[in-house]
Amino acid sequence: MFSYKGQQYHAMRRSTDCTSSLRKLALFVSAILLTDVSSSRAEMRTRLSPSNRSQFAVISQNSPFFVCYRLENGEAKLGTVKDRTLKNGSLWTEFVVPKNQALLASLTVRIKRFKGTKRSKAYRDLVRRRNTIQSTINKALLVARDCVPYSDDEPSVVEFQGDPKSLAPYQDKLSRNEVRHLLKKVAFGGSPELEAIGMERGLNALADALIDGLGGQAERDKLEQDSMLWARRGFYFDEDDPDYRGVRIWNMEALHAAQFHRFLYSRSPMHEWLLLMLAGHFATNLNAIDFSYSKYGHYGLLLHWNLLKNNSLGNFATLAKAMLDDPAMNEWLDNEDNHKDSPNQNFARELLELFILGVIDPITGHKNYDEESVVATTGFVSGYFERSQIDPESGKEVVGSAFDPELHDQTPRTLLREVPSAQIFGSLKAPELIDHVLTNHPGSSRYVAERFGGQMLYPSLDEGMVAQLAQVLLSNNFELRPFVRTIITSQAMFSDAARNTCITSPIERTVQLARKLILKPLPQDQENLEKSFYLLLTLRDTARDAGQSIFEPPSVFGWKGACNINRAGAKFQGEGWLSEQRMLNRSHTCGDLMGILAWLEYDLAGSLNVTNLTSARAIITTIADSVFSMRLSPEELTLLIRFMETEQSPEGSITEIAVEPHADYYVWRKIARLICMLSDLSSNNLR
Repeated sequence: MFSYKGQQYHAMRRSTDCTSSLRKLALFVSAILLTDVSSSRAEMRTRLSPSNRSQFAVISQNSPFFVCYRLENGEAKLGTVKDRTLKNGSLWTEFVVPKNQALLASLTVRIKRFKGTKRSKAYRDLVRRRNTIQSTINKALLVARDCVPYSDDEPSVVEFQGDPKSLAPYQDKLSRNEVRHLLKKVAFGGSPELEAIGMERGLNALADALIDGLGGQAERDKLEQDSMLWARRGFYFDEDDPDYRGVRIWNMEALHAAQFHRFLYSRSPMHEWLLLMLAGHFATNLNAIDFSYSKYGHYGLLLHWNLLKNNSLGNFATLAKAMLDDPAMNEWLDNEDNHKDSPNQNFARELLELFILGVIDPITGHKNYDEESVVATTGFVSGYFERSQIDPESGKEVVGSAFDPELHDQTPRTLLREVPSAQIFGSLKAPELIDHVLTNHPGSSRYVAERFGGQMLYPSLDEGMVAQLAQVLLSNNFELRPFVRTIITSQAMFSDAARNTCITSPIERTVQLARKLILKPLPQDQENLEKSFYLLLTLRDTARDAGQSIFEPPSVFGWKGACNINRAGAKFQGEGWLSEQRMLNRSHTCGDLMGILAWLEYDLAGSLNVTNLTSARAIITTIADSVFSMRLSPEELTLLIRFMETEQSPEGSITEIAVEPHADYYVWRKIARLICMLSDLSSNNLR
């Protein structure tokens, strides 16, 4: 007698039994073969221990508790445990679907052939057992897609190994985390399109895409047209004034709606991010100068916006000189009142302190200018005055600015007496002054380099880096493209020092989230046009409530406590966004956005590509990765799965609910709230 895995088989005893014995031998061999084939389907049983605990992951928070066991040989097997806490000593039993399907079929046959009454306990037990097995199989099939071997998540190149003090080029091949890091730092998180460029074509190709923008002139024109569509929804029309009937009048709502549309949909998001940075550097509060809703002054809003928009990645010196003719800047800093017979130092002082020089040299620590230079600069920038011009669209007389030599103070004065390379005695016009300071004062290029370099990399840059970036500016006549390219392709950008070093500003945080969620164009049909416009203003309002409104800084110093250099050379890491009320309002951003998307009946699940997912774990990990570029800890994942799979009544009882990402109820009560919980995690508030 032979025995194999509990089965006994008799060998041949006599030649007369040959036929019978051969048949039995064949059955024996068949049993061996069948057992080998089905051995992969045989149930495994394993007890959890400290040595293997990390190989188990709960993927179902309700009974039966399905747990994925990832073996060291690269396999992954689905099984169940009695207690989801996965205590040491708990028994994990593999769940073999074919085996249970066979059992289900057997029970179904037994039920059909049952001879007794259907009210009997035996019949009810059979039906109950069949239904339980059917339900368990269905659930196993749903969660099985989450039980896969660990993929090789190690990047093909070493991550974030750049030298924090080096501007030398970083390696061209980037990991996914490095691509996302760069896009988050300088492009509001970018887009799937930009992420693909970085992954497939490398750092230099991504830098080209960020600097040059994607799409041609026709596409940029289309973005401008769409932005103006939303601006027109905010225009004021004074129908009571017959002279202005049908004439659009700009206001802050129109300007903000147009700019937030650009924030969301521009294929050149770094240009828009730099516009936000420049709006904080050449800080002008357009609402405080009463241009909004003004029939005469409203045109100044458009002029200022165009000035920043058209020069966000242009020439810094050109932009600084253009501010001399900007009606909004002249009104904001009183330079229109600065004439030879009535000097006003406001603009001159801020030009030196904030725009082109800075109070303290970032390398030497010495003062960059004295009060004598403020007096000289006041005379050099005098002579500008408010002069009307004709609005080309409406034909109406609107605000403008001009220079009058008769109002200019031509008194020769000494500028920068204590800086030998920049000292000059004479009478300069304002553009000549700006060129002279930027080119000849060593602290000027260093100030601009550290101001913007620190915002893009991290505060308190190394002195050697500041000097190198200053030289890049000087060598390229203050063109911003070479300067920006040096920074975003540098070793320092991909160092640990540049990771999560500043609090994300309210506008950055709001736009990053919105760009990840709102991938489809806003509805422009008559029914939803007003809702779409309201969504853009909701984005503006949530960021404003958290402390930041573009074109409305609280002072000439921009937003105090923002990342990097603030007043008098003080450096911050975004602490200005962290007051109690601002933090509370910051947490409301996501909820407000979800509310307006629900009102718009926006296809949130479709936009996130989770409509066809059938497990809470898959939905959570997909959203965490695609929206927030993050990987959750096992503890975080366990808690969130429980939230997604259960509902709590007002009395406190908890019941299991179906995972239905295609159902509105589930999308707006579970998926939307999941997004907001993830949004509040600390890693999503740092850049």
